[in-house]
Amino acid sequence: MKSSKWQHNNLFMECVQKLNEVEMISDEQCKLIIGKISAMISLYSSGHINWSDTKYKKNRIAYSQLGNYVDTLKDYYIIWDNYDLPAIKCKLQYIINNSDDVEAVSFSYLIISENFNVIMESEKFGYLNVCII
Repeated sequence: MKSSKWQHNNLFMECVQKLNEVEMISDEQCKLIIGKISAMISLYSSGHINWSDTKYKKNRIAYSQLGNYVDTLKDYYIIWDNYDLPAIKCKLQYIINNSDDVEAVSFSYLIISENFNVIMESEKFGYLNVCII
């Protein structure tokens, strides 16, 4: 797991508390997740999705509309662009219900379904770029 300085990140800790049933993801498991995603979709070294170099279509969707596209009761990973923070896993519904807290933690992050068929990248002001594989 990352060094314990993430425990002093107030925004992260508040977000985790509000998300409720959160599982912290080990660095090793996070690397495996990124590896699987990288094999499916082009990522920049910064962790952002290279949308111009992917065969999958993205849709810009508001958090409040995600339930129209995906099962919000399934578990999803959040991988932050701040590599001092551990990746986490929880129900998508908790992420939707607390999207302001999720967005406050980091400007950029990926939300990935547990079975890797939905990949989302943070956008701005309550929106995500969503790719359904």
